[in-house]
Amino acid sequence: MKVLVVDMTHGGLLISSEFMKIPETEVLALDIYKTLDPLIIEELKNKGLNFLESLDEIEQYKNQTAESDLMIVAPVHCKLDHNITLTHHEAVGYLLNDRIDVPVIEVTGVKGKTSIVWMLKEIFKDSNPLVLSSLGVEVVENGEWKVLKRNISITPASIIEAWKLADGYEKGICIFETSLGGTGLADVGILTNLAEDYPIASNSRTASEAKRQIFKSKVVACEIESYTSKYSEFSDKTNTFGNTRNTKNSTNLTASQIQYGLDKTNFQIDIVDFKTSSNHILNESFEVTTFAPAPIHITNILGAVCASLTIGVSIEKIKEGLNNFKGVKGRTSINEQNGIRIIEEINP
Repeated sequence: MKVLVVDMTHGGLLISSEFMKIPETEVLALDIYKTLDPLIIEELKNKGLNFLESLDEIEQYKNQTAESDLMIVAPVHCKLDHNITLTHHEAVGYLLNDRIDVPVIEVTGVKGKTSIVWMLKEIFKDSNPLVLSSLGVEVVENGEWKVLKRNISITPASIIEAWKLADGYEKGICIFETSLGGTGLADVGILTNLAEDYPIASNSRTASEAKRQIFKSKVVACEIESYTSKYSEFSDKTNTFGNTRNTKNSTNLTASQIQYGLDKTNFQIDIVDFKTSSNHILNESFEVTTFAPAPIHITNILGAVCASLTIGVSIEKIKEGLNNFKGVKGRTSINEQNGIRIIEEINP
C-alpha cells in the first residue's frame, strides 16, 4: 500500500507515523504549508518517511504508479486538484478502528463544543472517561481528574495522541472534541450548532459540508436548526435538541419552565419520540438543576443530555452530573472577589 499524507501542520505528521507502522506500507508526506523545520524533515527521511516538494509532484507520482494503488490522505479544509481517498478524520477512524474498544462520543460544531465536553465529563466521571478537549487531554485516576497534556489542538489527529497518552490508564468511554466533523469512530456524535457557516478550502467549501462527517457516527445528537437546514436526510440516525419546539420537525429534546439563576438554573427537559442506541423510544420529562445562566447554556446542556440518553445513561445519573457542573473556566464561569460577583465569558 502507498499512502500520501498531505498537510504536516494540522496533524499530518502523526497520521504519517501511524501509517508507517502498517507492514508493507510506503508513506509519502507533503508539507503543503512549509511549516516543518528542515532538520526535522531530514530526521524523518532517515526514518523512512519520503517527502514530496510540491503539489506538482503528486501528478508525477501518480503517473509512475497505478492510481488505485495510491491512497491520498488530506484534511477536509485542504483544496487539492486530486481525489482525496480519506480525509484526516477518516484516516484517524481507519487507524484506530480496531484499537479503541470502548464507547466513543465525538463533539463537533461551531460554538459550545468544549462546554458540552465538560458537561459530559461530569455525567460520565464514574465511567473513567478519556477526554480530549481544546483545554487538554484528561483521564480519571483514583476518582480525581488527571491532566495528561494541556494546549492540544482538536484536529482529528489529536485523537490518536490522546489515545496514546492514556495508554495504561483505565478507560471506560472516550469523549473527543473534534474540529470540522467526526472520524466515524463514535457511537454518538454531537453537532452543537452552525452558528457561523464559514468558508473553508480556499472558499471552495463550507464548514457545514465538512461537519457532515459527524453523520458517520452510529447515532447523532444534532441541534434542531442545523438539522432542518442542512442534514434532514439523516433522520433515521438523528435525535434533535433545541430550546423551543420546532413546528416543522418535532424536536426530540427541548427545555421548558426555565428559572434562570447565576449559580443554578432549574428547568424541565421534555423528551418526545427519542431513539436510543438500544432501539428504545423515550417519551417523558424530568427536571434538572445546573449551571446555565443564559439560553445558549441551556442549548449546550440539551446537547449533552441528548448524547447521554442515546447511549443509555440513566436520568438520575444525568441529573447528578449536571448538578455537579459549575461552568468552564475561560468560557463561562462565575467567581467572587472582595464581595463582587464576576461573570467571566470568553470565547476564543
